[in-house]
Amino acid sequence: MANSEYEQLARAAASQGGSNEPSEREREMEEVRQQNLDRFLSKEARSRLQVIKMVKASQARQVEDAILQMVRMGQIRSQVSEKQLLDILEGLRESKAKEEVKIIYNRKGFDESDDEEYDL
Repeated sequence: MANSEYEQLARAAASQGGSNEPSEREREMEEVRQQNLDRFLSKEARSRLQVIKMVKASQARQVEDAILQMVRMGQIRSQVSEKQLLDILEGLRESKAKEEVKIIYNRKGFDESDDEEYDL
């Protein structure tokens, strides 16, 4: 690598702060996301989602994604209650259970002709 390429990489790292902090655009998008969730979640549903987020953040994120997708598709027009939130969570669990891979072993059955081959 030429010296100028190192300088460019160093400048790029310095402009990003050299850390894993989210960019301004990512922060704005997350803020809009939270505003939309606040608009469509009841107080009870919001507190339930916070509890889920403390236990398993990835699952809470999936629920949030599902709610926002349903809002975009017009399936949700009013606030989501705690019961509806639990129904969405259960639906995600069921769909995940269907996606799990099941391995089935097909064992070769014992055949009497096998005895004859080995003269048992």
